[in-house]
Amino acid sequence: MAAGGGLEVNQVLKQPGLFALAYTLELNFAESYPPNMNKYRLLLCVSALLTLLALACEGNRGGEPAPVSIEPVSLQVSPVELGTGPAGAGSGPFGVESSSVSTAPDMPTGSVLSASAPEAAIAVGKPGSREPASQPPPAAIASNMPETGSTSNVGSKAPEATPVHTVATESPAVIPSAAASQGLGDETPSTATKPTGEVSSPASAIDTERLFAQMFSSPSLQMCLSRKLGMPTLMQFSRRQPTLGESTLVLACLDTEYMTTTPAQTSYGGLSVDPKTLLTRALESPGLMWCIAGNVGMETLVQITDRSPTAQETLILHRCLDDRQESAAWDAEWPKRIDAAFTPRDCVVNVRTDYPASYYNGPLIDTHLHLPQLPDDSLGGLDDSYQAPRGSESDLYDTIAEADRPLMGRTVNVNGVACTLKNEGTIKAFTFFPTFPEITTPAIDVAYRTVEENPSLFVPFIQASASGVATLEGDLLDVMLGVRPDFFFGFGEVGDSPTESINPKPDSEIYTGDFEVARDHGIPVYFHVGEGDQENMARALQRFPEVTFIVHGDFVRPHINDLMNRYPNIYFTFNDIFDEHIPLFRFGDKEVFMSAMERDWDRLLDNAVEMYKPMIEAHPDRYMWGTDRGDIVWNYDEDLGRLLADYGRAFIGRFDPAIQEKLAYKNAERLLEGSRYQN
Repeated sequence: MAAGGGLEVNQVLKQPGLFALAYTLELNFAESYPPNMNKYRLLLCVSALLTLLALACEGNRGGEPAPVSIEPVSLQVSPVELGTGPAGAGSGPFGVESSSVSTAPDMPTGSVLSASAPEAAIAVGKPGSREPASQPPPAAIASNMPETGSTSNVGSKAPEATPVHTVATESPAVIPSAAASQGLGDETPSTATKPTGEVSSPASAIDTERLFAQMFSSPSLQMCLSRKLGMPTLMQFSRRQPTLGESTLVLACLDTEYMTTTPAQTSYGGLSVDPKTLLTRALESPGLMWCIAGNVGMETLVQITDRSPTAQETLILHRCLDDRQESAAWDAEWPKRIDAAFTPRDCVVNVRTDYPASYYNGPLIDTHLHLPQLPDDSLGGLDDSYQAPRGSESDLYDTIAEADRPLMGRTVNVNGVACTLKNEGTIKAFTFFPTFPEITTPAIDVAYRTVEENPSLFVPFIQASASGVATLEGDLLDVMLGVRPDFFFGFGEVGDSPTESINPKPDSEIYTGDFEVARDHGIPVYFHVGEGDQENMARALQRFPEVTFIVHGDFVRPHINDLMNRYPNIYFTFNDIFDEHIPLFRFGDKEVFMSAMERDWDRLLDNAVEMYKPMIEAHPDRYMWGTDRGDIVWNYDEDLGRLLADYGRAFIGRFDPAIQEKLAYKNAERLLEGSRYQN
C-alpha cells in the first residue's frame, strides 16, 4: 500500500471499471506516445474516470459538485518499471514487459503493470471537492507564445504596416518562481542577434509535463480542463503540443485556478521583478518594450502596479525578460533608425521677398504640420498581417503608392523638412510626432532630437495613439509625457483621419481621460472634430475650461463661431482654404496638384475669403494659419512648401492689415507665452 492509504498501481488495475477505461484509451494512443510519457498515459486514464464520475455527480445536483466516496489516490510510479520503450512484442498495451510484475486476476495476459519505487508520487484530489488542492502557481507553464503585430499608425496620416515581434527559442522552458529568480537579467549577451521578425510557433507554448503534474494535484483544474478540452484531447498533449486555441483554454483554466486557490503572495503576483521597476526598464530598453507592449500591451505594465498579473501575462512578461538577445538586437536597431531620420543635408536658404503688394509678407507660423512615424517593421521587409480599422478615407489612403508614403528616415528626413520650412518663410511649426506604446522611447527621442537640432523651429506635440483608436488611455499618455518631462508643448493631433468616422466622441471616456492628463500637465490639445460631434466638443470645452483646444476640420467649421461664442478656450486652424483641391493635395500627383492650384488660384482665394471673412472678423484673435501637410511624401518638398506659403500669404492679405499678423503668427505666438518655445 502507498503511504497515507493510497493505492498502488497494480491495485488500481484490479478495479474492473477503471482498468477497462484505461485499457480502451490506451489502445487508441499507445503506438504514438513518447516513452518518457508512459506514467502519464496511465495517470490520464485514472484521471479521466475520476473526472467523469465527478461530472456525473455534479449533474445530479443541478450543477453543484457532489461529494464522491473515492479516497485520494497516491500513485507511486517508477518510470523504469513502467517501461522506457514503445509498446511492442512481448509487452502489453502500456509498453511494459509482462514478466516484470505479478498478474491481477481479471487482466489480459501481457497487460500487467507494477509500481513499487516511490520515485514519483502524484496526488489525485477528491473529484467534486471545493477544497483547494496544493499546487504550484500557473507560472509553471512556459515556453514560446504566439506574437502579435505592433500597433498601426492610426493616429498618423499614413498608417504603416507593422512588424511581428520575435521571441527567442533558446529561452528556458519554465518560468522561474519569484523566489528563485534574481533581478531582471541584466547580463548582456556576448553577441546580439538581428531581429528576425519570425513568429515562434505557438505549439511550444505549454510545458505539458508540468501541466499534467499540476492537474493531478488539483481536482478543480482537472475538471476545468476536461470541460473545456475533453480528456482525449488532454491525453494527446503527451505526444503533441497544444494548438493556439487549446493553449488559450488551458491558460484560462490556470488563471481561474490561480485566482481561486492560491493565497495572496508576498512576491509580485508571480513575477520575479517589481512591476514598477519593469515599467522603468521597458522605457529604458526599446527592445523590451517592443516585446511587452506588442504582446500584452503597455497598459498591462501600468495596471500590474496595482494588481497581480494573470498567468498568461506572467508567462509573456517572463518570456520577454528572458529573451535578452532579441531585446539587445532591437536596442541596437532603434538608434540606427533614429540616425537615419537625421541624415545630414545641405540646405541653402533663399526666402522669397518679392511678394505682390496684396500679399502679407511677414513671418508665418504653421500651426498644423505632421511629421511621419519611424519605421517599426522588422528587418527584412514590411509585414502586412495587421489589418487597421477602416475609416471613411481608408480607401483613399490605399491609393498612395508605397514609395510615396511618408516614413521617417526612409522617404522623409527631418533636415529636409526643416530646410523646406526655412525657405518658405515659416519661423515655427506646431509639429505632431507620432508615438505608439511599442516604440515609445524611440519615437520620443526623434521628437527631442528634432527640437534639439532646430530649437526655434519645431514646437512638439505628442501624437500618441494605439491600435484601433486615434488616441490612447490617459494613464499611458501620462507615462509617455513622463519620458521627457516638460518637453512636449501639446497633445495631438487626435481624432484625425483616416478613422475619424469611427473615432470616439470628444467627450467620450477615453478622450476625457486624456484631457485630464493634458490639464494636469498644462498643455493644449489639438483635436480633429468628426462629423456631427460639435455638441460633444462643446461638452468637452465646458468640462475642461483650463485646457486650450485647437481644432480644425470641415465638419466643425460651420459650428466653430458658435463654439467660440460660448467657450473662450477654443482656437481654429484654417488649412482648408483651397477646399476644392484638398483631395489632390493629400492623395494625388504633385504636378497635377500644383498645376491645378496655379490655374484656379484667384477663384479658390475668392471662395475661401467669402467663407472665412465673417468668421474670422468675429473672432480675429482665435484663428491661425496652417498647412496640414504630411499625407504624402511630396508634401514636404521645397517647391510645394513655397506654393502653400504663398497661397497662405495671398489669403491673409485679403483681410484688414490690423489683423493680418494675428492670423499669420501672433495668435499662435500668444499660445506659446510662458513655455520654453515662446522665442
